[in-house]
Amino acid sequence: MKKINLELEDRSYSINIGVSIFDNILDYIKKLKINYNIFVVVDKNVEKFHSQKIKKAFKGAEKEVHFHYMRSDETKKTMVEVNRIYSELLQCHFGRDTLMVAIGGGLLGDIAGFAASSFMRGIPLIIVPTTLLACLDSSIGGKNGINFENKKNIIGTFYQPKIVITDPEFLTSLPKKEMISGMGELIKYTMLADYNLFIKVNNYFNDIINKDIEILEEVIIKGASLKCSIIEQDEKEEGIRKILNLGHTFGHSIESNLKFKITHGESVIAGIIASLLLAEKLDIIMTAKKDLFLKLLTKIKLPKNILTLKNEDVYETMYADKKIKNKKINFILLQDIGSTLLNIEVPQKDVFYALDRLKEFV
Repeated sequence: MKKINLELEDRSYSINIGVSIFDNILDYIKKLKINYNIFVVVDKNVEKFHSQKIKKAFKGAEKEVHFHYMRSDETKKTMVEVNRIYSELLQCHFGRDTLMVAIGGGLLGDIAGFAASSFMRGIPLIIVPTTLLACLDSSIGGKNGINFENKKNIIGTFYQPKIVITDPEFLTSLPKKEMISGMGELIKYTMLADYNLFIKVNNYFNDIINKDIEILEEVIIKGASLKCSIIEQDEKEEGIRKILNLGHTFGHSIESNLKFKITHGESVIAGIIASLLLAEKLDIIMTAKKDLFLKLLTKIKLPKNILTLKNEDVYETMYADKKIKNKKINFILLQDIGSTLLNIEVPQKDVFYALDRLKEFV
């Protein structure tokens, strides 16, 4: 088991990574001295495969435990689903002495995290990520968001959990599509800071997709460590944390315009490819470097519906991106592993060039 401490003054917490550690969740809660009633938000797909594991872990809790089940679907990532959680909390007479535990992927974590941050002005939160994408990304850093008017994560909060409990056993039931989705974020981390991890992910690509649990644990630890080191420097995404949005200006807009019919990970992969093509067009990245990164990225096949995108629609949706300043779209562009440029304003024609070139990789 690996414990990574995320140091954020009075909001500090640990990310704990290890096989079967979820089985001891009550011990973690006891150590945190959160002797509260427990409201557990569980993904229905996770419950389908891991019901016995989840119920057993909470057996013997000192206070009441209530389970709230929801289906992870991007169309449900709205205030409607958040309101369902609020209503059930009130119907069950749960108050400020409530601990919320989110067991699921990034979508569920965002919804539960947003509800926890706002119910009675904030109740304690524990996150248990169950997808590769959530283990690497959304479970760490306190960002919670919901969609509004088909705009991705346009409403949200920064709200840090009390602890993150990452048990790779949950990943063993994931379909291949979800593993591929998580690969988008994993590859992004390798490109941002770690050449050795880039080589490892390239060499062990199939083992990761096929859920080799030892390799999964290793890459999750390295990815989580990298994200923690960035968040410690910039909790509220005012500076260096923006590098974690590599590919996301393209990716979020692509995802929104396709009505969330592709996974977030697929949209991130498409977005990173587009950003590399844009960086090459602007002479920010050398062609040899771009080709090296594309060799790994293109191991993942992009969905065909990307071919239906209209450049004008994608570009217009980018104006809802959270990195917009002075009504200008800003891009995060890569020069090399460990070298990233922030807040790059780009002419519309060059954005359209990258979107046109992206379709060559579908």
